[in-house]
Amino acid sequence: MCRSYVRFGICLFILLAILMPTAPDAQSQIGYEILGNIRGLQEGEKVVMNLALDEGFQFEQMDSAYVKGGFFKLTGFVPEGPRFYWMRFEKHPSKVYRLLIGNGEHIRVDCDSDIGMINHSFLDNYISFKGSISNHTWHYYFTGMSMYCQGMGGLNRSLRKIYDSVGFDPQTIGATIMAKMDLNKACYWSLLHNPDPAEVSIPAMVPEIIGDKLYERSGHDQFLMDEYKALDEATRETHYGKLLYRYAKLSVGQMFPDFKLPDLSGGVLDLKDVVAKGKLTIINFWAVNSYMRKEYQHTLNEVYKKYHAKGLNIIGVSSDTTDYEWKGFVKTQNFPWYNVSDLKGGDGVVGKVYFEYGKASEPNTSNVLIDENGKIIAWDPSEPELLWYLWKYLDNGDVVATANNSK
Repeated sequence: MCRSYVRFGICLFILLAILMPTAPDAQSQIGYEILGNIRGLQEGEKVVMNLALDEGFQFEQMDSAYVKGGFFKLTGFVPEGPRFYWMRFEKHPSKVYRLLIGNGEHIRVDCDSDIGMINHSFLDNYISFKGSISNHTWHYYFTGMSMYCQGMGGLNRSLRKIYDSVGFDPQTIGATIMAKMDLNKACYWSLLHNPDPAEVSIPAMVPEIIGDKLYERSGHDQFLMDEYKALDEATRETHYGKLLYRYAKLSVGQMFPDFKLPDLSGGVLDLKDVVAKGKLTIINFWAVNSYMRKEYQHTLNEVYKKYHAKGLNIIGVSSDTTDYEWKGFVKTQNFPWYNVSDLKGGDGVVGKVYFEYGKASEPNTSNVLIDENGKIIAWDPSEPELLWYLWKYLDNGDVVATANNSK
């Protein structure tokens, strides 16, 4: 009997030792709760919360509940919240309700209209909610961000029309680029800088920056780093806080991350050595099958001929995965600039350091312009923008513009 008690005690001790490290953490996790009453849902219909992932329309199913007596109750824990979720309905597969939610929020969602009769797939404007400062923040910024995106899109289209109709006119193109910079400043100062804490949640504001891809739309504007520096430590450690830092490190004015990559001859090319040789360097991310590769590299050929003697260098960084494909293509094209590749595709520096890989079926093609100190001047500028920056820095554009303005 005594031995039985001893064995029981040992087993109990081992069991407690296994459970103790995880028990306090599990108890400390305060998640979210959603009580819903949405007209049109059927008795027993399954309601699912899908967590939005970072790349494209990819999701992870997290939590679910069933309609009972017209109501459903969802509970769960938001990893590194707040995060975007898509609420989906088993018997209404074309309908989606998008939310930005955080832990500790007790949310009520209601819809008085039969969702089966609503013509739109997205139900954001038809379902009312309360109890979520995170979702309120998203809706609070939605209109302003939409106006910013429309304005930036309009300026980009105008830039292209000017270039297509009159060619490279530095004054007109420069004025449009300045307008884009002013719009970025307006976005930062009117929407993002020092927001009213009574209206918005700072941690919930960051997902809006990432969700609307402000890093792309703004051309990696320097306000990304300004915004990141203004965050407290807790917000920096959220999922979207970490993503903001990823792009803030690659914003205008920051040092372009160095690389040492294999070249065509089997040697290793150090970016710093190339930067030190000239005044400007273009990093061209590409692959044999990348998007608009031919158009990008046609422009690079033209600017290399014109500006290489004035201090322009170009490095082609390929995201191809086979030595034969990469080297064979470069030789047939006879590119006059440096060419390097780690042959790792999306798992190499293009995807993991610079986040410019895209998708395997059609990788990204993009240019980054850096100065003689290695600082980023422009991230993926359009053709007329690239020509303007080269004119400004290598054709004494500032002097020309000042002389013209003084007449």
